[in-house]
Amino acid sequence: MRQLDYTRSKPETSDPPARRLAVVALVGVGLLMWGLWHQKMPWLRWLCIAGAVAVALIPPVNRVLAAGLDRIRHPSRRSLEYAGLLVGVAATAYLIATAFAQGRDLIPKTQDDCSYMIGVQMLARGHLWMPQHPLADFFEALYVIVKPVYCSKYFPGTFLAFAPMVWLHWPAWILPVVMSGASVGLLYRIITELIDGTAGAVAAIWMVSLQEFRTLSVMVMSHVPTVLLALLMIWAWLRWRRSRSVGWAIAIGAFSGWAAITRPADALCYAIPIGLAMAADLWGRPALQWVATGAAGVLAAGPFLALQVISNVGVTGHPFQPAYNLALAREQPGAEYGLRRFNPAWRPASSLPEIQAFYEYWCQPLLRDHQPGNVLRSWFVKPVAITEPNAQGVAEVTMPFPLLLALLPVGLIGLADRRRQVLAFTLPAFVLIYLFNPIYVWHYAIVVAPAVILLVLLGVGAVANVWPGRRRQVEAVLTTAVAAMALTACWEIKQFMPTPGERVRDGMMEGTLVAQINEDLPLAAEAPAVVLFRRTPGENYFEEPVYNTDVAWPDDAPIVRAHDLGPRNGEIIRYYARSQPQRMFYLFDAASRQLIPIGRAAALAAELGRGKPVTSLFPPM
Repeated sequence: MRQLDYTRSKPETSDPPARRLAVVALVGVGLLMWGLWHQKMPWLRWLCIAGAVAVALIPPVNRVLAAGLDRIRHPSRRSLEYAGLLVGVAATAYLIATAFAQGRDLIPKTQDDCSYMIGVQMLARGHLWMPQHPLADFFEALYVIVKPVYCSKYFPGTFLAFAPMVWLHWPAWILPVVMSGASVGLLYRIITELIDGTAGAVAAIWMVSLQEFRTLSVMVMSHVPTVLLALLMIWAWLRWRRSRSVGWAIAIGAFSGWAAITRPADALCYAIPIGLAMAADLWGRPALQWVATGAAGVLAAGPFLALQVISNVGVTGHPFQPAYNLALAREQPGAEYGLRRFNPAWRPASSLPEIQAFYEYWCQPLLRDHQPGNVLRSWFVKPVAITEPNAQGVAEVTMPFPLLLALLPVGLIGLADRRRQVLAFTLPAFVLIYLFNPIYVWHYAIVVAPAVILLVLLGVGAVANVWPGRRRQVEAVLTTAVAAMALTACWEIKQFMPTPGERVRDGMMEGTLVAQINEDLPLAAEAPAVVLFRRTPGENYFEEPVYNTDVAWPDDAPIVRAHDLGPRNGEIIRYYARSQPQRMFYLFDAASRQLIPIGRAAALAAELGRGKPVTSLFPPM
């Protein structure tokens, strides 16, 4: 059966001693970067990895291991198809199993995934926004726009990806984890084509070993669909290179357009190198082929971009101003893309205490660091990480073990192939694009994990090539080391050997009050109901329960969530007394952690009509 042409990095045509010197120098650079990382690993992990390497060095074991790796190194085309599917299914099963084993809160609970779920609910019902609610102030929340319309602030590509969950009445975690598993299967196929099947298998293990990938794999966030779309862009481009067919150009355009309305900056990290490579491949070819390829890509991306323009016009009134930009200008002034001097007078337009606190304590430190003159120091003083204060950088997010950084620079030797160059270029593109983004959160870097994996695995081949006569044996030992580093980063193993101060359990805001509320409220409140949430000063501004994530319009929720606005509560009582008089009102008091029944809307409105003060209906603060 015909086999694909998979090759590892081959020795250069230059003098072998010079090449060895280059390998040693680049490994030295990697070791220096590792030394600057300052991330300590527990001795037990080091012992496990050293033990795996020691076993791989035993000659009989090494021979068996090398022979086993050779058997999976060059799969036939059909075998690759089956293997890719099997890897994807296995990755999906593992991600589900580890999430359940950890007792993850498999419901929307962060400000981000709650906002995304509202957008998903709308798109599933044919809307990108809803009219402004008559009680807009009661439903105000971070990352949700309530004036002049009601909608999520995020881009519609994520809503499009997850809308089937609503149609099929699936739990919110199912489609994300299926997409995550599909991404791992696709990564295996791509790395197998760019290097070989051994590297593809290690890449799959590496990807599921990344804590941030596991964290995002069961969340309704934009990162998982972006990773899948980015890999589909690479995969379609690799197919296009073989035939230069218009069909694959259409696929590239469609995946690029969808990615562009999901995470625009991340989409550019992949679209730019792919576009440049396509132009290089078409160089010297007839003009008609240029036109046909370009037109196919643009037309395929057109419907997605049109969806974004429709959303822009409907929310902001401007075809080129998305809801995201409007939300930043209002609630996070100074966080818009670009470099600008920090202005201490900047304040959010909202008077909501949690939005004010979020801006003061979380946004402002980032904006101060991102000023011209500060940004290069804050980003590149630590050469292994693009990082915000006290957060993880690119290397921490994309590598399961710090020592792997030693192999990343030497992987540059293996970039003679244009196919590898395109995937590898997404890493510097990411660094450059996010240089101008004032708000950087560590898990953003998961989109360039494939580039990091490619470079490190190319580094394995480059180091092994230094000893041509024993290449297979050296590669077997290095592959074992990389696999051991990845496996010991999986939660099932890492929980027994955590790094001091490290967050071992996967997830964001797991076990928090808002997670508990989201899980318990349907059982505690008698629907139909309205729950007014009263916060206490100093409450964690990340824990915001006022998101109606199960519906597109707040009034359709069995249990409507709204803010306790004190004297203004009469407005919401009268509103529901007119439209849904049987709704039961509750007050959730964050200080006492109690759900307090207040009364039915009609009865409460009647008391207000008799002149009773609204504040007397609720317990005092």
